[in-house]
Amino acid sequence: MSTEKRAPRFNIVDALVLAAVLLVAAGVCYQLFSAQVAKLAAPKVKLSFVATSYNVRWEYVESLLKEQMPDKMVAGNSIVPDALVTGISYRNSVVQVDLPDGTVGATEDPVRFDVTFTMEAVIPSDNAILKVGAQEVRVGKQFIIKTKTIELAGMVTRLSTQDL
Repeated sequence: MSTEKRAPRFNIVDALVLAAVLLVAAGVCYQLFSAQVAKLAAPKVKLSFVATSYNVRWEYVESLLKEQMPDKMVAGNSIVPDALVTGISYRNSVVQVDLPDGTVGATEDPVRFDVTFTMEAVIPSDNAILKVGAQEVRVGKQFIIKTKTIELAGMVTRLSTQDL
């Protein structure tokens, strides 16, 4: 019997199998992480917008005024990164009333209020649609103002963008 050690030989089949496994692993990593890397590398824009919730009862307004601002915005069950409710203000709602002479006039409602929320978010600038979380932000579109302690529907009334 021979006790000679044989030098390991280069096997082309083993090399091809190893290359195929590495290519599959690289493809899986690309599929999993390319969207996140592109999102991090994308240029950002600061979105400032205002939404007003109309005809809110005083009990809600009173609770809203106790909130500490700024407050982080929430989408679904998670906090939206770089999105804040920065301010809350209110005024009496304006309603139409029938006047004694048969005309219609406007007056302030003593028990209902229009609540205005000021919000800011940093979002990717390469999107065709402005979005905070999963919600589109456009003037005239309904927006759900949601934090850990607030959830009200409002209408976007103003917005502006600023490149970062």
